[in-house]
Amino acid sequence: MHSVDGDHRRATADLIFEEFKDHQIVITTHDPLWFENLKASSRKYFPGRKFTQHRIASWSLETGPVWGDHLADCEWLVAPEGKAAKPADRISKAGRVLEEMLQNLCDKLQVPVPFNIKGEYTIGPLWNSFSKVARDNSEFISAAGTDIDKLEQLRSLRNWVGAHWNEWASLLTAAEATEFCDAVIRLRNLTYCPTCEDFVARVAQLQGVWSCSGEHLRYKHSPAKAVGRRKPQPVP
Repeated sequence: MHSVDGDHRRATADLIFEEFKDHQIVITTHDPLWFENLKASSRKYFPGRKFTQHRIASWSLETGPVWGDHLADCEWLVAPEGKAAKPADRISKAGRVLEEMLQNLCDKLQVPVPFNIKGEYTIGPLWNSFSKVARDNSEFISAAGTDIDKLEQLRSLRNWVGAHWNEWASLLTAAEATEFCDAVIRLRNLTYCPTCEDFVARVAQLQGVWSCSGEHLRYKHSPAKAVGRRKPQPVP
């Protein structure tokens, strides 16, 4: 599922719980983004029922798989173990949270993203497209402008860390990691509603309005007043 776009990730997760309600379901995945989709779908189709989620913390021929407590990336970032982790590890996790967030927001806000024939959308084009649209929503940018500016300044840290340890990662400071992670978490808190368990979306009937389904999060664009503005003159 790693290279599949956000819509198909969520649709596949929904399909499993919708079509196999009378089955015992065991799912394994290496993909943390799809794991979050699965958790959301399980709550949607089986409200009140608790599915167990485990992480294989280690494995060896002698012990076999060793279970560890699984925290979602966003939960890990604010947990004590996340705050005590190495700067590169924190930035890597925050980068995954940012990627998931941008995939969802570009989808739900109908943000146009430059076409990629392979369907592989990295943070760069997703961020550039989202931040441009975000700055046009006056209420949202009033709340999130500082964090968007901070991420614009620091998002290159995620590329430096990459998927593997490298020389750049060893030079990152705890302060840089904290700045980046805090901005990601704050932006997610402004766009993801834990009550509705979904990101804000464009409201079709109300131009310029973004909202979660329960309107716990709601932002609208307030156009500038036209008073005193000179009417554009046609070019001869």
